[in-house]
Amino acid sequence: PGPYPERDEPRENLFDRLLVAGEYVAGRWLSGRARLERIVSAVAACEPALAGAGTGALAERARMLRPRLRIEGFTEALAAEVFALVRAAAEQTIGLRHFDVQLVGGWALLNGMVAEMHTGEGKTLAATLAAATAALGARAVHVITVNDYLAQRDAEWMRPVYAALGLTVGCVVHGVAPEQRRAAYACDVTYCSNKEVAF
Repeated sequence: PGPYPERDEPRENLFDRLLVAGEYVAGRWLSGRARLERIVSAVAACEPALAGAGTGALAERARMLRPRLRIEGFTEALAAEVFALVRAAAEQTIGLRHFDVQLVGGWALLNGMVAEMHTGEGKTLAATLAAATAALGARAVHVITVNDYLAQRDAEWMRPVYAALGLTVGCVVHGVAPEQRRAAYACDVTYCSNKEVAF
């Protein structure tokens, strides 16, 4: 395949329709939200193995997960391992720890869903979970913000988290030279504004 592999979207079958009917009858316990929230306990189970690991050890573990992510895809168990790495990297580098709701938001994003969070709830930090996981899986990752200021701020603020995992970060804002733009898009994770993507 080309440099940007496409994700195969699962087709709905009879089992899917029965599951939807079951969700309607059983309520929250079988709902999509409950399935998303399982990531919290899966990440918690992975964290003891990372206790005391420095940034070098985190980068090495991330490097070892790259081929598995490419082959196995974004399974819940594998994503939980990466989320635990990202959480540990964020704690060590920028002093922030992902809250459980941010783990759920990151898992929703990684599953192609929209995760709505209010101002101040940590969208910037939550996005690192999905972005780092996809980047380690060799996907082209673009984190799109509403303006150039936020793109630059978020790229610089989160750069240490990605660097601790062996990932590069680029930023595309208005007025950058074409060669700088190409270099930014060649990075593992690229921050840009919606205006730069659209026009």
